[in-house]
Amino acid sequence: MEVKEDWIPLTWHCPHCGAVIEGHKDKDGIIRIECDRCGIVMVQKFKDRQRERIDIYATKLKSRQ
Repeated sequence: MEVKEDWIPLTWHCPHCGAVIEGHKDKDGIIRIECDRCGIVMVQKFKDRQRERIDIYATKLKSRQ
């Protein structure tokens, strides 16, 4: 049985430092992105057509601004 995975690239600006970052949507509709500049991790999940949730984790912040 062949498993087909569709990875869709998405780009947006980091809410902390403003850098343009790129992530990929997996087959479950979850996007995980880590900013190369400031190190925050973002997880975006689409609940339905009108709602989405973005969790931002500050795991490796280099400096507070």
